[in-house]
Amino acid sequence: LLCCILPVDHYAITSEQINLTVQAACWEIVQSFKKLGEVARLFFYVAGFRGDWKALKQVFNFDRYADRDEVCWKCSATKGLRDVAYAFTDTRECARFWEDLHTQCPWKYLPAYATLPGFEISAIVPDLLHVWHLGVGRDVLGSSLAIMLSNRVFGPGSAMNKLMEATNRLRRFASSSGYSLRLKKLTKNKLNLKQRCYPELKSSGFDTFIVPADVIACLWASNHFLSIWTNAGRWLSPAEHANVKEAGEIFMQAYCALAKKAARDQVRLYKVRPKLHLLHHLVRQETRKNPHYFATWMDEDGLKKLMKVLKLSDARSADKRLLQRWLLGLPDTWKQVRAAKKHSGSGFF
Repeated sequence: LLCCILPVDHYAITSEQINLTVQAACWEIVQSFKKLGEVARLFFYVAGFRGDWKALKQVFNFDRYADRDEVCWKCSATKGLRDVAYAFTDTRECARFWEDLHTQCPWKYLPAYATLPGFEISAIVPDLLHVWHLGVGRDVLGSSLAIMLSNRVFGPGSAMNKLMEATNRLRRFASSSGYSLRLKKLTKNKLNLKQRCYPELKSSGFDTFIVPADVIACLWASNHFLSIWTNAGRWLSPAEHANVKEAGEIFMQAYCALAKKAARDQVRLYKVRPKLHLLHHLVRQETRKNPHYFATWMDEDGLKKLMKVLKLSDARSADKRLLQRWLLGLPDTWKQVRAAKKHSGSGFF
């Protein structure tokens, strides 16, 4: 395990938004890996990179990002501000931005990781947790719940009563399925039901994972490909891979159609954000790697625990204390792993 602690408050960032601090750290990491091959004769090959979009942008010096017209590092998709022909809302198989998939360089300045052996742009993959569970999924659930509330799906009465009924149904589903629900109550604030705002379910990533199967049953396509990803292993079977692609295309077309109708009716529903395009890449990917398996669930959970330790440590020695506490916890962790492996009869360790 390689831990790198950087002081965010002291980042050195150029006028072109190049994070020199991150690049310097990545460069040292790259040199260390190369030295392993030279000295210890240990060789490696890049399998992939994962992280939220902001982190990937800083690590790879992307000049294409959500706040710009060109939004995607994998293809030439844009927001359509200059040329609508490349708008990422084009869900057709023949969309023009698919023609140059992984063929263009998404940075002006070569990032350190691009010098690793076997590096390819295709190895930089969108993270499902941030793209769906903390992104598009919230938009889908927020807008769909808003429509259900207005159409009395959760019964008559005041908005408060409807939200209470929706909450009760969600709790029953989570309980019967054995899920731990962090979202205790659905409220107008949780759904962002405000004027001049798009509805969005403000919940944790895991809560967004739970809700679609019960509340948004009508959106079969999203539930279908998410269920496949969730229940599959590290690699999808050919049938699962084909199913995800088909259901994903149906979802993209349906979502964009709903967003178009909402815009035509001048109502704020089904927000279209660049993360929707990243989701399109995930459902269309040629590799059979399971994005759910490789998502940053454990990474985010680990960061929360590390931050708790940092907050309780003196700033002058926080990095040292963090590593010391991590090392102190290793023996117990390994004991638990050995016990679990022994109980399962795997024979490992």
